[in-house]
Amino acid sequence: MMRKQPPHPKKQTKSIQSQKKGRESEKLAPEIKKGPEVYFEDLQLEPHQEQIVSVVQEYLLRYNLLQTLETLQREILNGQMGQDSGRLDCDLLEFFEKGEQELFFAQWNKYIPYAARMRDEQIKKLEFYIQIYFLIYDIHPKTGKRGGQIPRNTIAFFKGYLESKGQELSKTNEFLHYYALPYVPKPQEHPSYKHLFSNQWLLEIKGSLVKTINDLQARDQPTVLEQICGQYEEGQPKKQNLSQSNQNYTTQLEINNQELLSVIQDYNLKYNQMQKKFRDYIEQSKQTMIEALIKMVPNKQRSD
Repeated sequence: MMRKQPPHPKKQTKSIQSQKKGRESEKLAPEIKKGPEVYFEDLQLEPHQEQIVSVVQEYLLRYNLLQTLETLQREILNGQMGQDSGRLDCDLLEFFEKGEQELFFAQWNKYIPYAARMRDEQIKKLEFYIQIYFLIYDIHPKTGKRGGQIPRNTIAFFKGYLESKGQELSKTNEFLHYYALPYVPKPQEHPSYKHLFSNQWLLEIKGSLVKTINDLQARDQPTVLEQICGQYEEGQPKKQNLSQSNQNYTTQLEINNQELLSVIQDYNLKYNQMQKKFRDYIEQSKQTMIEALIKMVPNKQRSD
């Protein structure tokens, strides 16, 4: 009789390993399990907030930003929407005073609306002065060391700003002379830049920064979406007026066309008359030439 072969040890090992993995995954499952789903229907929002959230939700869904959408839902559910937040001014002012340039502009680009940074002239000018502030931070009497030098990486950062985003302001007289600032060995001694190293200039820049932050956080300031809605609502009567003006314009064009047609017809008539006169003149000329030739022939014969 043939003896039964024992099961292959490798196969048994694989099955044991797979069982262990299954048990481990079961143990880990509760840890990675997501929380309860959150829906906008569960949120208590004001009517104007519902409109804004609906627009944002539609945008995030359309572009498949699902994690961002989930975060938005959870933060609204936690009651964070509409709360006054001092995080923006605290972070920006802290990084500003400590000279933390990269951290400051990371928060600046994160919290200052893109449209404001690109189109608002006052914010663009403020950003330019803040760039100057960080450039001279290490050699300013109030923030750095007297007689020190500006680090090379700071100069490179400022040059990069001038060649990219700050290039637009080079067309203005207010900022034109600052484009030579990174090339001046000791700007604190240069007459064109001495005012930058005063305490008064620092206070002005900080005051402008605080005012800008307060204006952006003010509740009476309309959001970008509210501005768009306002423009749309204002555009309704304008569209009606535009339609009426288009109708008037079309009517006037028809009148002008009729007048032009009458003028063209008049010129055509005059042209035809001129052509007839021209043909008559040609015929008369031909007849005159023939008569002249006939008169010349007998005279030659008589002379011969």
